[in-house]
Amino acid sequence: MLKILCATTALALMAIPASAATMKAVYSGKVNYGYDQTGVFGSAGADLSGLDYVLTYVYDTSKGWRWTGTGYDQIYGGAGYGNESPIVAATLKINGHSTSFSGDYFGMAYAYSDQSSYSYRYDYAYNYSYDGSHFAYDYIYSYGEYGQGSSGNLEDIADLTGTWWGYSYFQKYDYDYSNWSASTYTYGSLGPSQVTVSPYEPAAVPLPASALLLVSGFGGLAAMRTLRRRAA
Repeated sequence: MLKILCATTALALMAIPASAATMKAVYSGKVNYGYDQTGVFGSAGADLSGLDYVLTYVYDTSKGWRWTGTGYDQIYGGAGYGNESPIVAATLKINGHSTSFSGDYFGMAYAYSDQSSYSYRYDYAYNYSYDGSHFAYDYIYSYGEYGQGSSGNLEDIADLTGTWWGYSYFQKYDYDYSNWSASTYTYGSLGPSQVTVSPYEPAAVPLPASALLLVSGFGGLAAMRTLRRRAA
């Protein structure tokens, strides 16, 4: 009986889903210019210029199409290509507030290197929807040229901080034609100063309450069985 309980517990814990994310690219710097009409990043009507930002793209590199060779590597896909987008999430944080970009319609990551003194990287997430009265879209893309070489493989690049030129732009727009108003509208240009690419390592997630109750219940049953044996 105890063996069955232990086995059932193990299976229950194994059933807890794990993240499929495999790679992330983190950009940081200051906002070149931006406007937040509806308060996505805090106050409505705010000027975002000069604020610090952190932009994180998270990918599942088993999704979409992969195109690779010596010095270059690309992954792309989404509903626009009839497959799953490699974008798991793209999150932009400004002024202590975060917003996400899904990339369901199109997601891409591209890396190139001369494997000596020059490399560049491009990340992109885009999605839209329209139901006849409600229109929404969001996109964000980042491009950077770096004064240092790399392998050209998307997952091998570590830190790119050399002399470089780059840009990043974002926009989120959510409009309801039934009342002629936007519930979300913000846009801006980001000035990248650094990008770090690394394997995705999800934060430790506590067990769901149902799993904890399951484990506690099995532990109680096992303890009762032990006490009965001793009493006998």
